[in-house]
Amino acid sequence: MPGPDLSPRYVRTTLLLMMSSLLVTLVGFSTPAWTSSELAVPTPFGDAITSHVTTGLWRACVDDVCGSVKADNGWLLATRAFVTLGLLAGLMSTILFLLYIFVDRTHNAVIYLDIIITSLVQVVCVLLAVCIYGSNAPVNLAWSFAFTIAGMCLEFLAASILIVKRWFIQDHDEF
Repeated sequence: MPGPDLSPRYVRTTLLLMMSSLLVTLVGFSTPAWTSSELAVPTPFGDAITSHVTTGLWRACVDDVCGSVKADNGWLLATRAFVTLGLLAGLMSTILFLLYIFVDRTHNAVIYLDIIITSLVQVVCVLLAVCIYGSNAPVNLAWSFAFTIAGMCLEFLAASILIVKRWFIQDHDEF
């Protein structure tokens, strides 16, 4: 049974990219910092109190106080749906790749193609989500948004390695 130590370098690289993508996308998905802004509230004394406001897909924070985000608009619901689908597709591609590496019965072209397709589905879903959110966000985009994009890019690199190895390098039966 082949394992990471016995596998070619591209298998380890692809697995590392997929797991990193999953972790980075999960952090971006769950943290409340897709947007960031400063809010100045005037006081009766002529000055203003400034608060730092961050908003994510699920929670919003004003300074250190956080609460749930009410999804009353369609673009936020669409963003949530596409990021969730992308995260699930990334999880599925990682699990399929682990099965492909460690279980001999899964060493076939169909599973390999499924891994590539689910990786690309993750990329497309997250790309749609960040395009929707980025075009509708009223304030500055923040680090959670960037993490989600980084996770998408890592998954695209993993899918690209699998595609190149399968169709452009002839010794793809080394697993």
